[in-house]
Amino acid sequence: MAPNAPPLAAAGDGSPIKRASVVLTDANGKVYTGQTDDNGRYLIKFKTAEVKVPLVVKIVDAAGNVL
Repeated sequence: MAPNAPPLAAAGDGSPIKRASVVLTDANGKVYTGQTDDNGRYLIKFKTAEVKVPLVVKIVDAAGNVL
């Protein structure tokens, strides 16, 4: 990722969402999780052959708000 790339998890004003939980759920209900860093970036690793689309991504901030 480029050093000046925008955050992957951003608030409506474009500021990064720091230390938020990222939850990815596939069509079979399998859940994968990660956490954003101070720049709003996150990485969730999974084997694509094991994931069934469609996917749902949920971001939960430190206060417990689902975004």
